[in-house]
Order: sequence, then structure tokens, then C-alpha cells
Amino acid sequence: MPPIPPLPKIDGDPDIILDVYTHSSLSAHLTGHVNDEYGSPERLLLLGKHVLDLAVTHHWYRKVPPIVATELAKKQRESLSEQRLVECIDAFNLHHKLRYAPGVTIDASVCRAFLDSYIGALYIRNGLSSVQRFVSRLIDPGAQLEDEVMRDVSPQRNYSQPGPPPPPPSLPPPPTPSDYSQSSRSSSNGDTHITLAMFNQTATQNRYSVTWQADSSGPPHQPTWTVKCFLNGIEKGRGTGKSQKQAKEDAARQVWQATAGLSRESFIFQTKPYGNRFLG
Repeated sequence: MPPIPPLPKIDGDPDIILDVYTHSSLSAHLTGHVNDEYGSPERLLLLGKHVLDLAVTHHWYRKVPPIVATELAKKQRESLSEQRLVECIDAFNLHHKLRYAPGVTIDASVCRAFLDSYIGALYIRNGLSSVQRFVSRLIDPGAQLEDEVMRDVSPQRNYSQPGPPPPPPSLPPPPTPSDYSQSSRSSSNGDTHITLAMFNQTATQNRYSVTWQADSSGPPHQPTWTVKCFLNGIEKGRGTGKSQKQAKEDAARQVWQATAGLSRESFIFQTKPYGNRFLG
């Protein structure tokens, strides 16, 4: 029979080990037992079950040449067969190390529950790479493809749903007080890299009343926003973007440019609404 690899060491405090080696026949009587890190032993077992199944599938999926789908499904079923789990009972010395109530028989189902809990703890503390390394050795001891199997396997990066596309480039960090004092000078040089904080601060200092009007179009899951910016009731800028904040920033930049940094002198000559205003 292929050898059973030793259980890898789980990093961190030993509390999680106590839960792993406590059978449900005992843990069910520990009312109110909730760990701040992983909750209850039942949560740990459920997490480990799915992580273990995933690691088994990943191992066979990365085989070269690729295994056809029907054979892959067969490998999944056979990898943790009842016979293999019974072998693990003696290899892991569960008869002596596992805490369980009188009358409980240490069989393949108990061993699988133990493995689920152990894998859950290993995943939380050591990461997915440690899980994959152990599982690959457990289900395919003679494999010489460990490096290939382990490639690109790391916690929090793989086995997750594709994330949203990267956000659009954001504006620079909020300005320091000195940035506000220099805003008028920078606007004369055509600097449009402003933040909403700078925009609102300057508008207040120059006694502008700023109002916004936002509208969206397109599908709800992917809207296009249009935001209008009004100074003292007159539309001075109109921005668009994938989010309301992005469109608002775009409108603020347009107003900033059109009014030479929200200067009062510039506003005097700009009495027409956006679209017909004199930009000088």
C-alpha cells in the first residue's frame, strides 16, 4: 500500500488543535464554545471539507497529459476511498489521539471528518499551498509533479470568483493646507489635478453656492453616470463616469478649468450656462 504522509504541523496557538482532535460526540456537549478566529468546530469541519475536495480536484486537474472529465471524476471518488481512510486511522493514530465519547467507533467516516477539520485548520493557519502539498502526497504518493501541482496555488488568490475590473485612475491624495493656499496660482498654470475636497474648500472660501445633479443611464449593473455642477444656480460643468463619484470629479475638473480655479473674477464674465459659456 502507498505510504501515508505525516500530518503537517499547524501554525499558531494550540486551541485549534484541541478542536480538530475532538470528535463531534464530545464537542456537541461544549455549549457556547465559539472561537474568535474560526467560530465553532462545525464551521471548521465544513470549511475543511470543501478545501479538501478542491485540493483533490486540483491535483488531478493539473496532471500532464490532462485527464479527461470522466476519469477526473473517477479519480476524485477514489482518492479518499474507504480503504484509504481506514489506512489513515492507523497512520494518524486516531484511536489514541482523537477524543471521542464511549461507544463511538473509529471508522472511515470518523476519519474523513477528522481530515476535514484538520484541513480546515491547516488552511486557516498555513494557507492553501500547505494544504495542496499534503493532499497531493496523500492521494498520489508516487507523483513526481509536485512543483507543477503547486504552481499558482496560494491563499486568497486562487479558487475565487473573478473580481471586478480595476477601478479607473483615481485623483491624487487629499491636498495639504498649503495646497489650498496655492490653488489659485496652480489654476493659472492650467493645473486640473484637483480633488473634490479642494474644490469644495475653494468654493466655500470664494462664497460660491455649489449644487450637483446626478443622473444615470444604461443597465443597472453597469450604469453610466452624468453629473452636472452648478455655481450659484448656473451650470458650469458636466462630467460622466462609470460611478457617480467619478462623474462628479470630472464635472469638478471642468468647472475648475472654466473658472480659472473658481476665481470670482472669472465667474463675473461667465454668466451663460454650461454649453454656451465663454471660456476665454
